[in-house]
Amino acid sequence: MKTTNLFFLSIKQLHCNVPALLGAALLLGCGSHEDHAHEHPHHEGHHTHTHAAPHGGTMVVFGKEACHLEFVHDAEAGSLTIYAIQFHPKETLMKLPMPSIRVKAKTEDAEHVLECQAVVNPTFGNTAERSSEYAAQAEWLKTPTAFEGEVVFLKLEGGAEFSNKTFQFPKSP
Repeated sequence: MKTTNLFFLSIKQLHCNVPALLGAALLLGCGSHEDHAHEHPHHEGHHTHTHAAPHGGTMVVFGKEACHLEFVHDAEAGSLTIYAIQFHPKETLMKLPMPSIRVKAKTEDAEHVLECQAVVNPTFGNTAERSSEYAAQAEWLKTPTAFEGEVVFLKLEGGAEFSNKTFQFPKSP
């Protein structure tokens, strides 16, 4: 009884189908990006994209998409809420191992410091020491407000740390 070397047969078949495999790879590219909303502007060879803010706020990216903070202003309540979001591999709220996030805000006429405290919410597993939502209230937030912001310090689970990240609120188009 004659046996066939399946490994040899597979390599031989693969070799004959290389053009078809290369064509398929080119058609597929890097995969589909339809699983979440983001734009892909291409500028001189640079590949960047942005994500839609789930709560209608201003998105600020940390690292190479390690974390996104969404800043949401509620003028009626005089509050600023921060949501920590991870978009890859799928959109989800992410817990930060921090009891608060300090944000410096420079308006036209003053400089402010907000100490955004962890929002405790057992439904989402948010505690005072580890949360995906942070909030602060201040009298100056009761008016429509644009400011130059700075996240003084941010720590992610796993140890990544970021300092003095600046942003514009609301983000300019």
